[in-house]
Amino acid sequence: MNKTWLFLDCNYLCHRAWHTTGDLKHRDELVGVIYGFLRDVANLQDKFRTHNTLFCFDYGKSLRAKTYPAYKSARHKKYKEESDVEHILRQEFHRQMMRLRKTLLPKIGFKNILFQRGLEADDMIALAAMCLDADDEAIIISADHDLYQCLAANVSMYAPAQKKLTTLQSFHKEYGVMPVEWAMVKAMAGCSSDSVRGVEGVGEKTAIKFLRRELKTTHKTFLRIASPESQELIKRNMELTALPHVANEPFKAVFVEDEIDEDGWAWVLKELGMPSLGKKPPFGATSGRTRNGKPFRKGFGI
Repeated sequence: MNKTWLFLDCNYLCHRAWHTTGDLKHRDELVGVIYGFLRDVANLQDKFRTHNTLFCFDYGKSLRAKTYPAYKSARHKKYKEESDVEHILRQEFHRQMMRLRKTLLPKIGFKNILFQRGLEADDMIALAAMCLDADDEAIIISADHDLYQCLAANVSMYAPAQKKLTTLQSFHKEYGVMPVEWAMVKAMAGCSSDSVRGVEGVGEKTAIKFLRRELKTTHKTFLRIASPESQELIKRNMELTALPHVANEPFKAVFVEDEIDEDGWAWVLKELGMPSLGKKPPFGATSGRTRNGKPFRKGFGI
């Protein structure tokens, strides 16, 4: 392997930070999402001994809602029923996440920040994985099982909460199917968190048995899955579960250099009152070069 990259599901990491450090304030301003996110990035870079980092964000209304208007409808219903306080807090969460994407990460010197209108973070990760050099390795940081589709000989996935690393080999051992088949598993089983209805009475385990041809062709569940109605449903669902989304615009990941500016890093820490993060060097690269007369740390990204 040549280089190791971290492909970050930034929406996931921001939600994780919201639930762990979301109450943190600086000068009466909530900064917990930003703090927890930057802390986790630094820890992940240290854990996997790499500073090559790709930041992927959801952006805009999902294109999947055009295919299936009920997409994530349960979540939207919950938003409509939230209290004024809950609404304000949700808006605050998005404000901090947007500040990371638009201002703070660029200020630190990260150049590899991916988002595309209508696509989700996992779409961007899938697109980047498709562009990964065969000699490089990527570790996806997420708890979204949809991203199992991206697993390959040089692509693994790490879930921080469970401290679980899933490789191509461990995935196949656990589920008995290949990553390329995972979108079909999800299309059959559906996804309650995304409000995607699957074939009645079919969960992931049953879908896997169907794909592995472990169901008798006379079994009622096999016949239900094989029925024209179910096949039409599965075909529709594949447009929702497959990564990347089929309607994505032409995309090619471009390798660029990060320019991790020590002054920019120090400014972020001071601006947000996060001195404890100053104990860590700015994301692990070596110093010794200058940019506009200022020292910076150099890394690479996609």
